[in-house]
Amino acid sequence: MIVKRYTYPAVLYFDGETYMLAMHDLRLVTSGTSVEEVYEDMLVYMEGYFQCALAVDEIIEKPSDFATVAKSKSKNVVLLVSVKVVDDKTVL
Repeated sequence: MIVKRYTYPAVLYFDGETYMLAMHDLRLVTSGTSVEEVYEDMLVYMEGYFQCALAVDEIIEKPSDFATVAKSKSKNVVLLVSVKVVDDKTVL
């Protein structure tokens, strides 16, 4: 059993009412009424994404460079979101 950490940039959007956190590399998006809510939801989505990808031996795309994303989305907040996932299929 190996614990793997995945860290990807995510872009925070706000339309005046709703927050949206988009992780473009993985095509994951969540929305809610607070930054905390969308961040916590993204952690759950990421964990599920990576658990499924590892279970079926899916190729996991590398994250985009943070500086590149931050520059291209300079009107938004860009943050790194990180999750740990247990890879049960890894044999030592």
